[in-house]
Amino acid sequence: MTTRVSVLMSVHNNGPYLRKAVESILNQTLRDFEFIIIDDGSTDETPHILDSYDDPRIIRLHNETPQRLAAALNQGLKVARSPYIARMDGDDIALPERLEKQAAFLDAHPDHGVVGTQARIIDLQDRDQGPFLDYPRPSSLVAWHILTGNPLIHPSTFMRTDVLRSVGGYDPAYPVAQDQALWTRLLFVTRLANLPDTLLLYRRHPDAASQVHNHHQRDILYTVRTRAASRLLGRDVDPQALRRIRVSSARGVERFTRADAEASIDLLLHLFEAMDPFFLSDEKSIVRQEMISQIARLSWRVPPGLLNPEQARRTYWQQIAPAWLRQIRHWKDRRHATR
Repeated sequence: MTTRVSVLMSVHNNGPYLRKAVESILNQTLRDFEFIIIDDGSTDETPHILDSYDDPRIIRLHNETPQRLAAALNQGLKVARSPYIARMDGDDIALPERLEKQAAFLDAHPDHGVVGTQARIIDLQDRDQGPFLDYPRPSSLVAWHILTGNPLIHPSTFMRTDVLRSVGGYDPAYPVAQDQALWTRLLFVTRLANLPDTLLLYRRHPDAASQVHNHHQRDILYTVRTRAASRLLGRDVDPQALRRIRVSSARGVERFTRADAEASIDLLLHLFEAMDPFFLSDEKSIVRQEMISQIARLSWRVPPGLLNPEQARRTYWQQIAPAWLRQIRHWKDRRHATR
């Protein structure tokens, strides 16, 4: 029997948090779903917790040895029978209206293949730790952030099954950052967006894969983004130029040389031009404003713009900002001349 949504959740030793994750899905306001749970070689109480549920919507798969997240999710994708796929992690909590609101969005937007949500962070004791990053909402801005920022919260995503299958599902070659690799492939075949609603409680703790593998994850992130940017531009892209764009938006004191900042700014300008087909006409100005903000953040990493707050402001407005604006005007003039 076909249901409306297939919820995919791969679990590995999620015992302390699993019951709350499972019940947050079983108690959704949208009731027409199948819940595919892949036990990826758990050695804790996870199997016993899953045994305690007698709900016909639950479909259990089991791996004797761990296959890692991408392969496990592909197992679930293979047996899914619904037109929509919802992702869920075994230590997070979905708020009651999550599936209903995401299904309604994709029903109303047939040109979109993926929709995420906003989230709040919780700790090991379910205590609220504040909002996650404010993730971009319009599809044009999400597309831009797939290469330059933070596009989606993976366990909050809700996708069309046929779209996910059309790109081959998750790539098992990536032990971490599977989601980032997926977004860079989906970018070329569909629109992706985020709802403004907070519909997920995202558990952050030292044992989370994204924490343990953080450095490796960043390396893979730049690898997959560089590959996508090179495909867009038809030439090799320096991964360090992309890395600087990301770093400039994060906390830290890393400085850039003027030449390095200019290389990253030049990359932003070329990406903005190449990605024009990905932008909706009424959203393009939002992406342009984000690009200008990214240029400003890059410029603030160039000495002497970081000597002290007062000198930084004076240097930025008198020297650095005009130089970047001249570069943007030059790019625009060159673009118009070639038309």
